[in-house]
Amino acid sequence: MELIAHRARTTLWRPADGLAVICATLSGRPDRVELDAVEHRGRLVVAHDRREARLSGVAALDDALELVAASPCGLLLDLKGPDRGRPFGEALAAADLGARTIVCGDLDLVGQAAGACGAARAWTLPGGRRSACQGIERAATEALGSGRCDAVSVDHRRVTARLVAAVHSAGGSVLAWTVNDAAQILHLRSLCIDGLITDDAVAARRVLGVA
Repeated sequence: MELIAHRARTTLWRPADGLAVICATLSGRPDRVELDAVEHRGRLVVAHDRREARLSGVAALDDALELVAASPCGLLLDLKGPDRGRPFGEALAAADLGARTIVCGDLDLVGQAAGACGAARAWTLPGGRRSACQGIERAATEALGSGRCDAVSVDHRRVTARLVAAVHSAGGSVLAWTVNDAAQILHLRSLCIDGLITDDAVAARRVLGVA
């Protein structure tokens, strides 16, 4: 199971300290680091949404990718509702990160981005109430079977043994987000998920007994 660090547990949470937060996250030695990315006024930036992207000091995606490229970590690039996916794939290709990256988000945008750089593709499955997610397993296996994605990214509260088995049977991987509670971390490991997204990779490593 990969440990994927969404951000470091640090006091540097302001957008103006975006690159410092990424450095702190990388220093926690995760298997992979997650960056949320949007396009704002023609710029690709590391931000959770366009509202955050408007704040001064947010990290340019190119600068963030340079930091990741210089590290041994893989990358999970989460496309947060951009209108186009290809520019993100081109940025990954320019940083020579395609082979080390999983791009996640909307299926169409993920396909555009991955097509430009050769990255793996993860579909972020819809959340919401459990009753609204009755078709999650079927949708996931259909997308995997059609070759539109290689993995699914899912709210950890929606991960079940049945979902994991269905995805694995279809040849895919399961990434669960965002998990910080020790009991939940151990439970998800017992379900044999493939990647665990956490805000604190150092603490998660301790919980799992990983050096």
